Amino acid sequence: MLLLLENINKNYVQGKMDVPVLHDISLSIEEGEYVAIMGPSGSGKSTLMNIIGCLDKPTSGSYILDGTEVANMKDKELSKVRNKSIGFVFQNFNLLPRQSALQNVELPLQYAKVPRRERRPKCVDALTSVDLQDRMSFKPTQLSGGQKQRVAIARAMVNSPKILLADEPTGALDSKSGIQVMGLFEKLHNEGVTIIMITHAREIAEYADRIITIFDGRITKDEKNLNKVVADYKIDENTAAAGGSDAKTPEGTAGITEENVSAAAEAALYDEGVSEEASFSNASDRLMSILNEESEGDEE
Repeated sequence: MLLLLENINKNYVQGKMDVPVLHDISLSIEEGEYVAIMGPSGSGKSTLMNIIGCLDKPTSGSYILDGTEVANMKDKELSKVRNKSIGFVFQNFNLLPRQSALQNVELPLQYAKVPRRERRPKCVDALTSVDLQDRMSFKPTQLSGGQKQRVAIARAMVNSPKILLADEPTGALDSKSGIQVMGLFEKLHNEGVTIIMITHAREIAEYADRIITIFDGRITKDEKNLNKVVADYKIDENTAAAGGSDAKTPEGTAGITEENVSAAAEAALYDEGVSEEASFSNASDRLMSILNEESEGDEE
């Protein structure tokens, strides 16, 4: 058993009230599974993703990841778990805009204190695995949306994590680039990678082998996907113009720039500083809060 959640509850404090978001969530995921967690906006799927990704802690319940109880870990311990065991792929890519594709992929290795001489070969291998070996020196502004997401996937996988955790991975892409990303996930799954994908869209969930449905903070269905869609991983770079022409503006991101979300992602996923009790509607909000907390700490 790679991941086991038992009786997970999550409440957020709003004024003098406790607002329950997750109710008695129990689920298990085996190594090598490809699972989609599906639900509408407000269902609690993002909160569940934050807990699975060790970006947040449950109010009560048990979370065992790779044989270790993590529900009650301190922030520094959780940061090490994130860096070692979980690779993140987000809707907004969360790439550092002033860094090349190679430098973006290198970030998790830097925080893991991998020696410099070992980092470059790992990054080259990771980018080659997503067919970006000819764009290693390109910055995000020189890449299409699909290429940015493939850089993000390479970054997520460079540390050989136990889990690839993807939050709406096709949400900022056009349909063709989205299918390419789903094809890449299928390729990784066939290589033995454990994938947990968060989505609101049934058509995206159907690329997974198992679909867990969440509604009003409760798991309402957990079933084998009998209508699995298999996407072939094919890249046609001639139709993917540089500069993000295949990307679309995701909903709910007004006022959040690529640069500050990317910096927050760097701080949150690979470094320390997660606060415990705060309400966040999505992962980007949590990453932004972590960045703000660390900036305030620096000023002091």
